Amino acid sequence: LDKTLLNIEGLGRQLYPQLDLWATAKPFLEDLVKEKYSMKNTFEKLKEQAPQLLKDIPELPALAISALKKLDKMKDLSGLYTQQTDSIVKQLKDNANKQTSAIFAGALVILSGVLATNALWLASGVSAAVGLVFWIKSR
Repeated sequence: LDKTLLNIEGLGRQLYPQLDLWATAKPFLEDLVKEKYSMKNTFEKLKEQAPQLLKDIPELPALAISALKKLDKMKDLSGLYTQQTDSIVKQLKDNANKQTSAIFAGALVILSGVLATNALWLASGVSAAVGLVFWIKSR
């Protein structure tokens, strides 16, 4: 509500510089806050919720024990998830390295073909051999 009032006041002051919404709205906002957070209102809310709270109190120890067991189980699973995540990351890195080697091998094979058409047989052979090495590495 305060933020909205601030935005409206900013726009209003562009249209009418003497506008002071805070002076007008301050008593209303103070009354609203006093009413919403008053002891009377707090006790009324507590009175409304008391039957449900009294009904739920006997279940609290069992719920607390269950929550602690679940937390303990989650700690055990977090180690497993960490191992699985590390394994997946390693596999992704290996796949990226293999893919890079395969692309490099393909480029060298294409280069050897280009060199062979220009009668540069030695360079073509070296390029093909290096391409073969990278292709084997990518497997």
